[in-house]
Amino acid sequence: MYEIWHTPSGNALSEHPTRRAALDAVRDVLELDGVRSAQDLALLRVDKRGDSTLIAAGDDLIRLAEARVA
Repeated sequence: MYEIWHTPSGNALSEHPTRRAALDAVRDVLELDGVRSAQDLALLRVDKRGDSTLIAAGDDLIRLAEARVA
C-alpha cells in the first residue's frame, strides 16, 4: 500500500493500492492545486507489517509523478 502525506501538518491524506495510483493522485494535485501544494506532499510505501519507507517528497515526488506520464 502507498500513502500520501502532507508534510507540514504530518497528516496522512490518502491511501492507494499501487504506486501508479498514488502517482496519479499526485498528478491530480498538480493539475488542480498547482506545484506549491504538491511540494508539501510525501509518498510512502507501507508493507504488510506496517513499516513505511519514504519513496519521494517535495520536488522529487513531483519529478517522479511527471516522469510517470512521459
